[in-house]
Amino acid sequence: MSKFRRILTYILDLGVNPKRQPLDEEDLKLAAYLIDLGESIDKGDFDIEMEQHLSNFEDDLQDLSWTPEDDECHKIQMYPDVVHLPGNPNMIQFANGEFVELDKVKEAVVYFGSKTGLKNNGSKVRPSLEQVHTKFRFIRNRNHMDKLREYETLGSTKANRKSNLEFISMELEKETLTNYAQLTNSNYKFQTRDETLKLLSLVWRQLCSPKLEKWARYAWVAAGYDVPRPASFETPAQLLFPRGVAGDCTMHGCSSTSFVKCLYCEKLFCFEHFVIDHHNC
Repeated sequence: MSKFRRILTYILDLGVNPKRQPLDEEDLKLAAYLIDLGESIDKGDFDIEMEQHLSNFEDDLQDLSWTPEDDECHKIQMYPDVVHLPGNPNMIQFANGEFVELDKVKEAVVYFGSKTGLKNNGSKVRPSLEQVHTKFRFIRNRNHMDKLREYETLGSTKANRKSNLEFISMELEKETLTNYAQLTNSNYKFQTRDETLKLLSLVWRQLCSPKLEKWARYAWVAAGYDVPRPASFETPAQLLFPRGVAGDCTMHGCSSTSFVKCLYCEKLFCFEHFVIDHHNC
């Protein structure tokens, strides 16, 4: 039991438990001080004063190399073992050769940290292995419980460079291409296996363009590696979807409005000729 809890238990037992645990001289002084403080609070005979001391000014702490992309990178939420399987891009290799849906792992992490209260040693109360296994069958031993604890701690931190780029590519595909497909091409079944694989391949091909080399190199810096920071660069969104991207599709005889600019041939394409026909120059 911690020193504070021991003293607090002693105070609460006064006049109630004659067999209360004895305290040493130093702890008795602290107990007497806390009792006096409590009596003053009961009488309303106390004032609260707060002081703030500044050792640095905001300008002194400013990172002169900061860019808005830094904040966006720190918002990334990523688990370090996320893998992309055909037709299942959001899987976690929870154990060797065992893949679990990312959403299921997130649910397990939330349940693992759902209990309130602390144990006598000060650690957080956790559900037992049996309780977790009942709800999540892929949790079978203490090593799996430790993995949940690791995810609870590291789940909101940046992952490595490869995972960062894969995550960003998934966000680009999900937020832009799939949303555009839903609005303008309702008959396009992008959730099917073949179309999902083609779309991921298409997005990754664009992200591998030499024009994004500085952006990709910046991922090393954003992930915390001690490497030279690249000069200013344009993001995939700026290059793929620039101002004026809504023009005439490059393909001969096509009257559809373009929505994307290929990073290799620098031509404008509509959804049909870029995604459905799987443009690959």
